[in-house]
Amino acid sequence: MLTKGPQDYIRFNAPIDPDQVRIPVGERTTNTELERLSHDVMLQIDSTHVYSAFLEKHRRINNASIAGSNGFLRYNKYKNSFEIASEEKFEHPDSAGT
Repeated sequence: MLTKGPQDYIRFNAPIDPDQVRIPVGERTTNTELERLSHDVMLQIDSTHVYSAFLEKHRRINNASIAGSNGFLRYNKYKNSFEIASEEKFEHPDSAGT
């Protein structure tokens, strides 16, 4: 059984190629209500709790990003998952960097 996480639409303005869908994801990604969405590994400042946020609203305002990702969002049908990376990283997945 699949579990659903937080559901938000991503606000963006870019052409979409239906044969190779890539949605731009920058440092400041928002939903349709202009609320910031995180796509980072986060640290909860008042504890040692580390968690991942994949296009979710911030849980708390004082949480800090440890590692983030920018580039494009795509669906990888072979891994059955969504990925965020630069075009270069998609082309050369074994290379260093994001």
